[in-house]
Amino acid sequence: MDTLITGVAMLLSEFSIDTSESMNYNSYEYRCIYMKINISIEEQQAKFLRCIGEPTRLQIIKLLVSGEKCVSEIVETLGREQSLVSHHLRALRACGIVISDQRAQKIYYRLCDPRIAELVLTSEALLRDLPLCQHEPESDND
Repeated sequence: MDTLITGVAMLLSEFSIDTSESMNYNSYEYRCIYMKINISIEEQQAKFLRCIGEPTRLQIIKLLVSGEKCVSEIVETLGREQSLVSHHLRALRACGIVISDQRAQKIYYRLCDPRIAELVLTSEALLRDLPLCQHEPESDND
């Protein structure tokens, strides 16, 4: 929480808003900046989840849980066209989810952080254990 307050204070100072000890953290200015920070984080989360939220990309991430793989290994394991796998790997790399290393004629991919694998595997376990996303959303016209 202290880190968040420090970050908000830094943003407030950029907008020439008083950040002294007597700062009213319930003020309109503070709430506007605080909301801007939260929206930014939520927008980043949404972008991240959209990037991994495609079945082939989820399969690639689960495959990379066991360690780095070259493109041909991923293609063979998934049974997909090389061009399709390369497309999804480019998207995952553009989002910073995977890291690539070229060695001789092969490109190897690995997850940038093991927490990504944890997130995907945890979401899979949740779907097995709970009745999530099994029905079409109800329309707002009801």
